[in-house]
Amino acid sequence: METVVIHGAAGVLGLLATPLITSDSAQQSLYGVGWALLAALAITLWASGCSFVLFGVLRFAGHLPSTKEMHPVIGTKDEMEKMNNTKENTIEDAQNKNSV
Repeated sequence: METVVIHGAAGVLGLLATPLITSDSAQQSLYGVGWALLAALAITLWASGCSFVLFGVLRFAGHLPSTKEMHPVIGTKDEMEKMNNTKENTIEDAQNKNSV
């Protein structure tokens, strides 16, 4: 998702900067910025729609894992305590090895 934000923001910045840099008058600049905003909206809608269809088909076909498969939920409090104790013991063991 970070890729969408970075490349999308750079693309919109480029769309908006172009009429400001290349226009001879303020009126032409504003007119160009308006068209650039409309273009940015159209590109966003097109990319979102294509992504929605593509990932919907892939998920329906079973080629994308579901959220539960990607991020399993720990069911019981005992399991969480066991994980925390394991992490603490691992940290303590590493500290003891470094101090020796």
